[in-house]
Amino acid sequence: MFAEVRYVDTDSKTLKIINMDDLRIEWLRNRVYDSLDVPHSDAFEELLSRDSGTAELMILSYLDETTEDTKRPLIFYKLVLEQDEQVEVECGTSTYLLNISFFDS
Repeated sequence: MFAEVRYVDTDSKTLKIINMDDLRIEWLRNRVYDSLDVPHSDAFEELLSRDSGTAELMILSYLDETTEDTKRPLIFYKLVLEQDEQVEVECGTSTYLLNISFFDS
């Protein structure tokens, strides 16, 4: 177990520290990664630190305030984006322009 996650925010070039003392956050992160087929990376920690930790506070509020009587959904999703790239291929004396699609998640 770990108590905090440290990483460097590439936009602001600053060290960010996320407190992972709440085991529910760690459990939720693992369920999100597994159910969305996301490789374990810093994506969830980056989500928690967005907007000065607003997302983390919202998730903690959800975990603390949701009961059997209130039953509110907490939805996570991932986007898969298609990127097209044109590649010029020479074959003998002819040149062909190919369109190739890549899927980026």
